[in-house]
Amino acid sequence: MLIAQRPSLTEEVVDEFRSRFVIEPLEPGFGYTL
Repeated sequence: MLIAQRPSLTEEVVDEFRSRFVIEPLEPGFGYTL
């Protein structure tokens, strides 16, 4: 039985005008559809 977790969203600031968003954990195979 697979137990699903709620993904968390975090922001990594790259510089003043750019950021990188990290969403984890994702279900297996879901990252390929984004």
